[in-house]
Amino acid sequence: MLKITTSKQMRFKATVDFLMPDGPRSFIAVFDMLPDTEMDALASVHREPNPDQIWSGAADKAVLRRAWVGWEQIMDEETGKPLDYSDEAREYIMSVIPLRNAVIRTYFEAIAGAKRKN
Repeated sequence: MLKITTSKQMRFKATVDFLMPDGPRSFIAVFDMLPDTEMDALASVHREPNPDQIWSGAADKAVLRRAWVGWEQIMDEETGKPLDYSDEAREYIMSVIPLRNAVIRTYFEAIAGAKRKN
């Protein structure tokens, strides 16, 4: 049985796996599932996301600014405490290309099974 609500946006969590110079890492990202009309509008402004293109910063950032709404298991290196989600922190993480690629790949894989190459 499928239960769905049309009165609010669907929200989900997914594990983001990525490699750092000292080894593999992961965290949990919280996403809103964007409706196809919004994805189409973003694509018309920023180009269609291309699963084969490693560098598609503007389009990926546009999608993530709308869809990526939280996280778990990201720690502040200076304080050792969980890093609170904020637009500023999200922008910094998106500026690190391997992290942004891992997050957008995770989003597309979660919503449609689409694979993005690294």
